Amino acid sequence: EEENTNQNQNTNSSGNGSGSEENADEVEIRATVKREDNQAEIRTKVNGRELEWELATTNQTTILLSISAKTGLTTAEIEAVWEYRIED
Repeated sequence: EEENTNQNQNTNSSGNGSGSEENADEVEIRATVKREDNQAEIRTKVNGRELEWELATTNQTTILLSISAKTGLTTAEIEAVWEYRIED
């Protein structure tokens, strides 16, 4: 697990809009699948904790389970908020 301290903040979350609690329930999940490389690049930000990792798979279920294991979120919670992209 690698922690990323990138300062870019996407306010595209479904938080309550209170600036003082911005990171309290912030959830951002991005999975980019590269078919050509049979690789998935995953970035998550959950409650201010950022993670970034790669998986040697393009299987959506495997990707969801990996995100769930690392973040503690359910697959339904992930699917409700994630940005899932497939690149050739």
